[in-house]
Amino acid sequence: MPEGYQKESERISQYITTVNETLDEIDETVSNSMDDADKGDIPKVNIKSIFDKIGVVNGKEQKKIEDFLDKKKIDTKAFGRHQGKE
Repeated sequence: MPEGYQKESERISQYITTVNETLDEIDETVSNSMDDADKGDIPKVNIKSIFDKIGVVNGKEQKKIEDFLDKKKIDTKAFGRHQGKE
């Protein structure tokens, strides 16, 4: 693997994995809350674990990844950046 790619590929992998986990957790939380509300229960929402992931999933971290992609001229659909033809 070319120099610098290993560290950045790990950063990108961790970021995307955490984004996906966070989205899944939000989806499950909303779904469970709606199920509780449909039963007439007041939904209990524990968002602490979601906020715990904010350190990895944030705009500054995404900017670092985008800067790396730009520097290495890597075209990707991630982050809505795909420039090529479909």
